[in-house]
Amino acid sequence: MKSHDLGHYRNSVIHFAIVLIIFTTVKIQFGRDLGDFFIASYIALIMYFTSFAIISRSTFFSENTTRGVEKYGKSNLMEGQKEKIWMKLQALMETEKYYRSNNVSLVSVAEKTGETPHRVSQVINERFEKNFFWWLASYRVEEAKELLSGEDRFKYKIEEIAEMVGYNSKSSFNKAFKEMVGQTPAKFRGLSV
Repeated sequence: MKSHDLGHYRNSVIHFAIVLIIFTTVKIQFGRDLGDFFIASYIALIMYFTSFAIISRSTFFSENTTRGVEKYGKSNLMEGQKEKIWMKLQALMETEKYYRSNNVSLVSVAEKTGETPHRVSQVINERFEKNFFWWLASYRVEEAKELLSGEDRFKYKIEEIAEMVGYNSKSSFNKAFKEMVGQTPAKFRGLSV
């Protein structure tokens, strides 16, 4: 066992002993009503401080920009290989505009680039600092912004623009657009006048 495991058991035993001491002392001295209050108060404090300690040590609330590096720490993918995959991904999205397809997936992108999904995911996470879905959405939303602010911005309905950039539904398009741009596509188009 590790030393921090032993510390956890030690603290548990100490707190259990304190609860027993409080329980017996309070029951002898104060009787039922006040004694139950002291016991409940002590248990509530223990729960509060334990929760605080767990949350303060957690990495859940911290912004960790090295998440991709840690996730792929044991990868044997070399920098030169990453560069080649990165270039293939950029060509696939910027030249072929593969993101317009409404059935794009990590597997289909991997097949189109001749790589494994794991390698593609690693390069997207490390080079673009996004997960696959945010990376894909960034291309789609950028083209949607161009369509919504160009000369022909009123030529198409929002649903049609969503389909043109690869979304199957207006609601998922609106959600992604609002999260990335900070406003709905309709509002963005209206402000571009």
